[in-house]
Amino acid sequence: MASTARAETLPFATLGVSRLSALEAVRARIALAVDLGLLAPGERLPGNAQIAAALGVGEITVRRALVSLCADGVLERRRGRNGGTHVAENPNAAPSSPRTPTARTRPSSSV
Repeated sequence: MASTARAETLPFATLGVSRLSALEAVRARIALAVDLGLLAPGERLPGNAQIAAALGVGEITVRRALVSLCADGVLERRRGRNGGTHVAENPNAAPSSPRTPTARTRPSSSV
């Protein structure tokens, strides 16, 4: 109880800053690299294992983050000899902030 009371008295305790999950952190770091131009449009990303090792997360986390960024239009997947995950040609048109989970709502029924 003492730690809870102490946390409430800290000036930054009520700022609403929450900790990012590993998935959100990977998404944010890759999206930021694209926004800053560290990853150019059309550039191929390293493999999942290499990204996971560099960021200290599991490969499944990287895979899920890449799928999410592809869905947002920041990255694109290509098949074939020169395939892999690439930065989209126009990534700035895509939202760069990490997606936040939204509550699913049921369609309203007219009764």
